[in-house]
Amino acid sequence: MITESQLIYLDKDTRLTPREKLILHSTESLMSLWSTTGGAKDFKFSAKFPKVITHEKRLKEVDKELDHFFEAMGRLSNKTLALLIQLPPSLHIHEGLERLRELVPDLDNRFRYAKK
Repeated sequence: MITESQLIYLDKDTRLTPREKLILHSTESLMSLWSTTGGAKDFKFSAKFPKVITHEKRLKEVDKELDHFFEAMGRLSNKTLALLIQLPPSLHIHEGLERLRELVPDLDNRFRYAKK
């Protein structure tokens, strides 16, 4: 079981893609941050999908953005607990579920996913 002290939630500015965040804050910086928590072997990251995917494009026609997101997150796949798909409140529940169904085949199977 993962405790709160073993988890870092990446949500500094979800307008930036994780790729951009990783360029700004290299994997080494993230791992340095991880080591300040005590360096637990079972330490895990959790990250939100970028807003461009979830809020701006509302899960439609996001192939390019997904590729960039998964490429960036791939470096952390063994340290990622889950990727969070947070839908905008303005997206009607039925429309959101349909778009999630359409998105599922494009999700990278190296990760677990959570929906909010």
